[in-house]
Amino acid sequence: MFKEEEDDRPEYLFSVEQYLKSNASYLKECALAVLEDQVTNFPVFIFHKGEVTWGENITPDAEDTEWFIHLSTAEELIKRGIIELEKAKLFVAGYKNPRQFACVLAVAKEQGVSFIFYPYS
Repeated sequence: MFKEEEDDRPEYLFSVEQYLKSNASYLKECALAVLEDQVTNFPVFIFHKGEVTWGENITPDAEDTEWFIHLSTAEELIKRGIIELEKAKLFVAGYKNPRQFACVLAVAKEQGVSFIFYPYS
């Protein structure tokens, strides 16, 4: 793994990844629930600081974090234009196994927006 100062990822992704590391089992539970209920084959966790209203809020009540977490779907993000229709096929083709990876849309208003896939284990 790269040292943080050598890594070229945006700084806000480090705090997202810290949260993912310590809460992977909770996020996996949420993803498996929507998969098993056949809501979608493409769950997307949206990490934000209060800027979005898409998806369902799944931020734990007692959680002390700078991030809010919503669970959405690729279908919703395409419908809302977050994922451009022209790029939807590419997104779906590159989507990793949701039973093994969390698909995260990190939204940091002034710092940017990033999609990442993070392994649950």
